[in-house]
Amino acid sequence: MPKAYISLYYSYREQLEILPDDERGRLIIALLDYAENGTFPTLEGASNMAFAFIKAQIDRDTEKYNERCQKNRDNIRKRWNPENTNEYDGIQSYTKHTKEKEKEKEKKKESIIGQPSVAARTRSSFQPPTLDEVAAYCRERNNGIDAQRFLDHYQANGWMVGKAKMKDWRAAVRNWERQEEPQPDKPRMKFLN
Repeated sequence: MPKAYISLYYSYREQLEILPDDERGRLIIALLDYAENGTFPTLEGASNMAFAFIKAQIDRDTEKYNERCQKNRDNIRKRWNPENTNEYDGIQSYTKHTKEKEKEKEKKKESIIGQPSVAARTRSSFQPPTLDEVAAYCRERNNGIDAQRFLDHYQANGWMVGKAKMKDWRAAVRNWERQEEPQPDKPRMKFLN
């Protein structure tokens, strides 16, 4: 794809200010024609001299642009050539490999530091309790909560508290205690329809 612009450098200002407005305009149009089509203008005197040094810069800029485009094309051919690589087989239809790489990074961090990262601890720290664990905790607290009812409730909800995953089932038991306590000081509100 041909370049769609030319660069006019600030350093040209001094030479361009010397030219009268009409010659400066013809020079700019001649530079655009040269950059776009490669046509040489018929200019005279100072405008012809200015054209010569600006043309040389346009040629250098165009050469750099073409080299960069060719390098990008070569890189793309290398990257997507099925004979040279098994890495890129087109667009991946799934991203399972990304998750596996993240797990590997976490393991590397753990081995470097010696203990799991915060993200790894929070991800794997909650384990749903057994009925025996809930019953033992309720007996220990002497709260009278039915352990089976508690377990059934949260298993049915996928161990969610509102819209968030449960982090500590013992805290949920303590919340149930507070909800089960009679509160004579607070009047219950009735909703009338």
